[in-house]
Amino acid sequence: MGLSWNEPEYTALGQDISTRGRRMDEQLALLRRLWTEPHVEFHGRFHDFDRIGLNRTVPPIPIWIGSTADPRALRRAARFADGWIPMGRPADEALAQLRAGLVEEGRDPSTFGLTLGLTLDGGAAEWIEGARQHEQLGATHIGLAAPAGLDSATAQQRIIEAVGVLREAFGE
Repeated sequence: MGLSWNEPEYTALGQDISTRGRRMDEQLALLRRLWTEPHVEFHGRFHDFDRIGLNRTVPPIPIWIGSTADPRALRRAARFADGWIPMGRPADEALAQLRAGLVEEGRDPSTFGLTLGLTLDGGAAEWIEGARQHEQLGATHIGLAAPAGLDSATAQQRIIEAVGVLREAFGE
């Protein structure tokens, strides 16, 4: 999940962009309850539910938050999410802040997901080294991207090749 930065999206829905973070916090708490309780009564700032249910509870659905390393976004991820997808490579300070936030929330950082992106420049040796660096940063998942400028077929083939190389190097 992500907040978006694009004000016209909020305007089109009759919403105030300046409250998007607080609204998302409320929605994340509400989603967790809707998935795990048969009927939810909730009276918040943005949402008002009077014994609403989803017909059946479901196993908790993992929530991953994609964001910048803004301290508010890191606190939100530590409080509500199961994983974080940063925009770009996060600074060491951001990762430390996220881990500290998880501990403050009473959560084990080793059970929290982190997806880092890997652009597939170069060849197999560079891909493996990039994945090792991400692993050292604590990445639990890696998103693969073909380099800019490749046509669709070549980009797709590059990603398929990299999946094979990385599976061979790291196992499934």
